[in-house]
Amino acid sequence: MIGRPIGGHAGAGVGLSWRVVTGDAIAGLASVPAASARCCVTSPPYWGGLRDYGHAGQLGMERDPAAYVAGMVAVFDAVGRCLTADGTLWLNVGDVYAASGMGGGGRLGAG
Repeated sequence: MIGRPIGGHAGAGVGLSWRVVTGDAIAGLASVPAASARCCVTSPPYWGGLRDYGHAGQLGMERDPAAYVAGMVAVFDAVGRCLTADGTLWLNVGDVYAASGMGGGGRLGAG
């Protein structure tokens, strides 16, 4: 499902708008025009069933890591289609692992 624009700002003669896409990632991204987004920010579900959102086929509930990675690649192929040539992807993955103390020291630069 595509959300309606949730804000906007016009500056330097260029109109900017924001849109939130919710629901199945690949289905939602299919309705976004190609090369129309300058930025994507996401925190996808982690593999291993850390959270069950109760949707059949959801990311993170695959039987093995290879299937999870294949699903993530499919999603980010769809994101790539939507991004402009200078677009950026902000991806948050692994914060639970790093915060657990098992992530190699936790904070960056900690010695």
